[in-house]
Amino acid sequence: SKDEIEVRSHQGNLTVKGKSKDTRERTYVHRGISNRQFKRVFRLANGVAVESSSFDKGILHIDLAVAEELQPKTIEIN
Repeated sequence: SKDEIEVRSHQGNLTVKGKSKDTRERTYVHRGISNRQFKRVFRLANGVAVESSSFDKGILHIDLAVAEELQPKTIEIN
């Protein structure tokens, strides 16, 4: 859920942490997705910044933006 995810951007790193708040013991027939804590760190290139994040129907969306001066430009031939 949204309360179990933390997204942080600091000094060129994007960190996504997941924390499991459900501590109940359960019996599973099949456990497809693990219910444990995780931490994933992504190194962002220079000029890339995190604009926003959202959580919709169990999917985390993180929007990144590239600085205008680093985007490719088409140069017209005279």
